[in-house]
Parts: sequence; structure tokens; C-alpha cells
Amino acid sequence: MSAEIIPSHSSIKIGTLKGFLQNFAGHHRGTVSELSARLDF
Repeated sequence: MSAEIIPSHSSIKIGTLKGFLQNFAGHHRGTVSELSARLDF
């Protein structure tokens, strides 16, 4: 897994967010749906 680069500006493109969430969920052996439920999105 490579290091994530988080933009330091207020807006973020949806594709960037999606990729970050997929990598984060995968690292924790879960899905984006499970992650969003756990975070109460």
C-alpha cells in the first residue's frame, strides 16, 4: 500500500475522496459501505 496524499485545501474531488476511502477500508479489511456505516455517514 502506498502513502496517501491528502490535499491541504478546503475542497476535495469526489474521486480523490473515493480512492482514499477505498484504500482506508481495504487496509482495515472492510468495505466503504461498512466504513461509512461505522462513521455514521
